[in-house]
Amino acid sequence: MKKKILLIPLALLLAISLVAAGCAAPAPAPVKPIELSWTIPWPVVHFVNSTQIPAWVADLEERTEGRVKITLHHGGTLIGATETYAGVVDGIADIGLSCFAYTPGRFPQMMLVELPGLGYNNAVVNSLVATEIYMKFKPAELDEVKVLNIHSLSPGVLITKSPVRTLEDLKGMEIRSPGAITTTLLEQLGATPVGMPMPESYLSLQKGIVKGIVNPMSTLVDWKIAEVTSYITMIHLYNLMFFVVMNLDTWNALPPDIQKIFDEVSEEQVKKAGEIWDKNEVEDAALVEKEYDMEIIRLSPEEKARWEEIITQVRDEKVAEVEAKGLPAREMFDEILRLVEKYNKLYPHVAGM
Repeated sequence: MKKKILLIPLALLLAISLVAAGCAAPAPAPVKPIELSWTIPWPVVHFVNSTQIPAWVADLEERTEGRVKITLHHGGTLIGATETYAGVVDGIADIGLSCFAYTPGRFPQMMLVELPGLGYNNAVVNSLVATEIYMKFKPAELDEVKVLNIHSLSPGVLITKSPVRTLEDLKGMEIRSPGAITTTLLEQLGATPVGMPMPESYLSLQKGIVKGIVNPMSTLVDWKIAEVTSYITMIHLYNLMFFVVMNLDTWNALPPDIQKIFDEVSEEQVKKAGEIWDKNEVEDAALVEKEYDMEIIRLSPEEKARWEEIITQVRDEKVAEVEAKGLPAREMFDEILRLVEKYNKLYPHVAGM
């Protein structure tokens, strides 16, 4: 009687021989991380680059379990601050952080959140209001990118080389302006606005090209502005919004789970970023008072009313200007005021004041 021959598949024989030889199947090759570039206008020594940004990046890389790797480009080395938005749209950088005010005319709706005289208590309130306004109205001016985050620094005050106690003191004084709205306001207040990037401010003050700037108190230390100025007039003249945006093609190429992580982390950073700016504002204000010979000027109620009348006029004119373009400026403005009131009650601290 013939014996039956058991036929064993070749693959099974190979597996048996590998096990017998004490060999294991080779481990799968590690997945190459998605590498992204992020351009930031501040120099590497700026406090944001030692606090806010590294924590933000670490969160993204940790939660994606190393599947995303972000390279930071500080100080405008990849794209200048004023070209950041266009550079991200064109794919020069995958992610960009800059200010709406640096591109006058391109963001008429989002600039409404930067209007003077809105009464934000601090950067947290400012950031939460701006984010809600964007989420509710989704202005088409930002459709070319994926908006990851909108946040703000603390409200800006007037910092000068000579004292400004009245509108007459400000008349004709050259003041560095961070954007179009502040430029208009300074003109109406009687000053001579000079547009320039923040990195040029120190030398311009030192050489007398400008006699003051409109900025948060934190710039006195972070940008060494206290070394070339002597007076702080405590009236809020501007609000500045930062955007963090991603190139649309880059965003669309990300796996859905990674997109979800980016959305979650960036949403958390709205309030966190505001808190970091406010904390730094308070610490720097205290440092200036302790270590620098600067006089803090608080306007009399009568004088402050004169300034606020002009601020309100400029604000209302800007709303009407945007409304005339067929955009819902009045509706947005009313919502901004409602949200400011809501969040000021939740976060009552007035930063730097």
